[in-house]
Amino acid sequence: MRLKVAVVDHYERLLRQSRVAEFTSDLDRTQWLSAEELRRLQWQRLQRLLQYAAQHVPYYRRVFRSLGLQASDLRTWQDFSLLPLLTKPLMQQYAAELKTDDPRCHAIPHHTGGSTGQPVHFYLSPSSRDFRIAAANRADGWTGWRRGQRVMHLWSVNVFNRAVYASRKARLRDWLESRLMVNFADYSPAKLINLINEYRPSLLVAYTTPLYQLARHILDVGGLRWHPQAAVVSAETLHDFQRAAIEQAFGCPVFNRYGCSEVGCIAAECEQHNGLHVMSDSLIVELLPVPNDPTQDLQQVVVTDLNNFATPFIRYQTGDLARWKRGDPCACGRQLPRFELVAGRVMDCLRAPDGRLIPGQLALRLFESLSGIRQFQLVQDSPDHVLVKLVAEATESRELDTQLEQGLKQLLGHSLTITIQRVEQIPLAPSGKHRYIVNAAGVSGQRQGVTEKPASVSVTTDPLLAALANVVEAQRQFAMECRQRGYEAFAREADTIADACSNRLRALTAMKQLP
Repeated sequence: MRLKVAVVDHYERLLRQSRVAEFTSDLDRTQWLSAEELRRLQWQRLQRLLQYAAQHVPYYRRVFRSLGLQASDLRTWQDFSLLPLLTKPLMQQYAAELKTDDPRCHAIPHHTGGSTGQPVHFYLSPSSRDFRIAAANRADGWTGWRRGQRVMHLWSVNVFNRAVYASRKARLRDWLESRLMVNFADYSPAKLINLINEYRPSLLVAYTTPLYQLARHILDVGGLRWHPQAAVVSAETLHDFQRAAIEQAFGCPVFNRYGCSEVGCIAAECEQHNGLHVMSDSLIVELLPVPNDPTQDLQQVVVTDLNNFATPFIRYQTGDLARWKRGDPCACGRQLPRFELVAGRVMDCLRAPDGRLIPGQLALRLFESLSGIRQFQLVQDSPDHVLVKLVAEATESRELDTQLEQGLKQLLGHSLTITIQRVEQIPLAPSGKHRYIVNAAGVSGQRQGVTEKPASVSVTTDPLLAALANVVEAQRQFAMECRQRGYEAFAREADTIADACSNRLRALTAMKQLP
């Protein structure tokens, strides 16, 4: 085992000029920095990234020029928030401009799987590629796994380039790394179980849903003789019922991990299983408010990759929702901040008729509490209608339908219309993932009560009141447009103006009603 690790390290360092070993050592050190030291480290690396982007990336040259700023003008974290958010549509529209024009930077083509319907093409710098490998190795180490021990990856056909992974070079590399890459779509559950028994991996890394489905099969029919020391799940939200089933079937702890193709590993569970540590020594992670959500229980994940200079991801809006974990530091001793909950994509949430954004987990708990359900999916196709696709043991059950309808209305509101459709199966998405929540209606909603005009007075009959009402409406619209483009500071300023004018409008309306 040690010989194979030494061969890999020699190949990486001398032939590929890889910096994985250097970055692994660096990450082993920085995970123990204090919160203040981590913040200083982030700021130093951010300054370097911003200077480079302003000089070598056409898109950011234009951004700084439009703001009338230079990279050196951003001296505080509040200044940093002036930079607009980078969204997937912007990535698609300006892909060429987001690539560095620095001839010294070797740009490695990369892309996302497109599971959201918005595939993104971008580039990695060699240092970013190596840093991602080192970060993944560190997260794997938190499970108790050590390099040289066998690891099995269960991935999907969409992330499998069969020609590449079938090549002799790839197979030799996997053998040296004690790694087996498996496309789960090519195997039946029985064959996967046999493969695990034969390969005997110490660590199992997989998509959440396929591993959960395999666990359910093992619990039903058995057959597993080998138990790994840990299982890592990612690419999908991990729910409590899935964790329990996987741990029971495989006889090992489950470690949740969150990341995306654009920036790599964002957060991972340590041995304490008390939240997901955010990789703040290589990323800057912000949680920003969800527009029009009155609860703000969950917030939007925005990430800056401090290591990718080929396509800088600066304030990149991932489309996911999360919540910070508050309270005492983790018992593991690491000062890396933690997520308490990663709720998946914004589109994996439901929007109640009153504007509340409901995390998918809350709806899933209802299904967990009901018996006779094998598989399900919630499709919100309009703000006041939800379609429930159900694979149930009984073809008809009025009692089950009533329980579902009552539970969903209690969660989302009694004005909601619910349709229950029984189906034979719910296929996985092309990416190999299962979407429990599909919000086809969108989740933007409407801000409640901000542009309502007083019912007792027709503001259009009074020029002064009409002017104020127009200002309120214009500022609200401006704030919404700013948020869509990532200009949060301008949006907050517009909201402040709108609130002030709205208060004056109410006061003047009340005065006109006096005798």
